[in-house]
Amino acid sequence: MTSMKTMMVVLIITLFGLLPIFQLAHAEIFKRVDEKEAVHFTDDPATIPEKYRGAQIKQKEEKELQTHTIEAKMTEVTTAMSNVASAVAAYHEDLKSWPLCDRTDAIAIQTSLGVPIPKKIIGSITITSPTDDQVTITTTIIGIDSTVNYKALILRGKLTEQGLFWYWDGTVPSIYIPKP
Repeated sequence: MTSMKTMMVVLIITLFGLLPIFQLAHAEIFKRVDEKEAVHFTDDPATIPEKYRGAQIKQKEEKELQTHTIEAKMTEVTTAMSNVASAVAAYHEDLKSWPLCDRTDAIAIQTSLGVPIPKKIIGSITITSPTDDQVTITTTIIGIDSTVNYKALILRGKLTEQGLFWYWDGTVPSIYIPKP
């Protein structure tokens, strides 16, 4: 019993000892270059001299704004793909087969499924079915940002006894792939 208490005390002390390391892992690092071209790093923006501080904070705000803009436009892409997925599911329910559009023509999908495709942000879209119980909707993204442009966002459907289940995949950065 005493050894169990000792182990718990050692564990607690160890965890509290590691806490500053975990906090450092999440710290934001600021970089600046002075007039002598020396590079300086800090995790405390208050230590940045006033003449450099504005640029550091402005860069951070611009990056956050850019990320939010990308997220908003990616929401348009995922909404369009979800609408296509709903139309694909209805098509399969009615005809017991998948609509196949292996061409990269969004107009063909719009025409055959009656679903609008935002052509300013979706460069191509295909629907393929590798097996009778699977369907894949793949889009190539354009007109958003270089971090996601010309990368694929994929929505895969799997038909089971419980119904059609969808999951997201792709080559876009994982922060832009919807979570289940």
